Amino acid sequence: MSIPEEILPFAARHQLKETALDTIDEALDASIEEDKAVGIDFLEGHDKDELVYEFNRYEFRVDKNNYSKVVTRVNIYSNKLDRSHYDIPVGYYETWTDLDGQPLDDFLIFDWSVLEGLT
Repeated sequence: MSIPEEILPFAARHQLKETALDTIDEALDASIEEDKAVGIDFLEGHDKDELVYEFNRYEFRVDKNNYSKVVTRVNIYSNKLDRSHYDIPVGYYETWTDLDGQPLDDFLIFDWSVLEGLT
């Protein structure tokens, strides 16, 4: 059996896409609050309500210690951009899951530079 034949049923069984899409707002809110506590604007002047989330992909990763994980990635877009012309994400959210379906970690990354000169 190939990795694609195994990863898709695994992702469906553990609802990886749904979980990532359901938890992205919690991760974003936590990051905003943590940064606000130290005087940093996590969204760098952008509004959370302008963000649009879209499932991107699953990845199977094996690190140098042969530890395996499944990565679920959700792209984050700004509705400031007309996506019919600029399908460029301003960030992404990743969740990492072990091969038993248990969450390992999550990451929320933004790169607002794609908005420069396009809005």
